[in-house]
Amino acid sequence: MKTERIIVQQNIEIPKNKKLETKIINKKEIPRFYMIGSGIKNENIDNHHPISMFDILKDITQPEQYVMEVIGKSLEPAYDEMNKKYYTTCKINISDIKMTPSNRVKFSKGYKRLHSRNILKKIKRQHYMLNPDFLIPTYYEQEKKEFDKLD
Repeated sequence: MKTERIIVQQNIEIPKNKKLETKIINKKEIPRFYMIGSGIKNENIDNHHPISMFDILKDITQPEQYVMEVIGKSLEPAYDEMNKKYYTTCKINISDIKMTPSNRVKFSKGYKRLHSRNILKKIKRQHYMLNPDFLIPTYYEQEKKEFDKLD
């Protein structure tokens, strides 16, 4: 079955200090789901420390709920230029999320608690990474190594 592309032209003004990026996304290439940690030990992987997402979520506090809500809004599949396909990742960029000062405090408290439980780590300002044992990405081994290198 052949698909048609419809090209729409529209004139817009872009400020000089901004740039516009466009992407054509083939929806069939985007992963439809994320795998979650079940808490079951995998004997084939040496440094695998299972985390059950359900055990974590059942006793989560309100600030942690807010952090998970922000993560849910920010979590998107990434694009692999080399293989020309989308893949799931544990890296999250929250720079597009607008927060009030009280929500920033709530996010900070939730982050500290999730960090102490080894669920979430900060890569740099407004960039975070979930534990690959909690939310399992396409390239598990690579992201697990990156996560373990973080503080």
